[in-house]
Amino acid sequence: MVARARSLPHRRRARKVRAESAKPKTLLFRLRRTDSSSGVSAGTLKKLAAVLDMPETQVIHQALRKLAEDFIPAYEADNGPVSDRMLEALKARVPQGQFKSVASSLF
Repeated sequence: MVARARSLPHRRRARKVRAESAKPKTLLFRLRRTDSSSGVSAGTLKKLAAVLDMPETQVIHQALRKLAEDFIPAYEADNGPVSDRMLEALKARVPQGQFKSVASSLF
């Protein structure tokens, strides 16, 4: 029992360390004095929050999410279109006489 009592504080300490390491990063966000093409003022942020009926922090998250969707691809770029030569090589590897195209089987 004595050994168990000594190990309890260690377990509590370990949980606390894990909980602290799981915190998300924070970001200090400085608003502009006036609105410009590269930033917004506190007044604009406040108006957006009121119009969207959400906290100002959530407005910033929504704006960043939209930018991410617009500029970061959702998937890795491939090698471009399949060349005629590569398509012929693929067709040569798969028997072509057994299957019909969907369009030809419908009409």
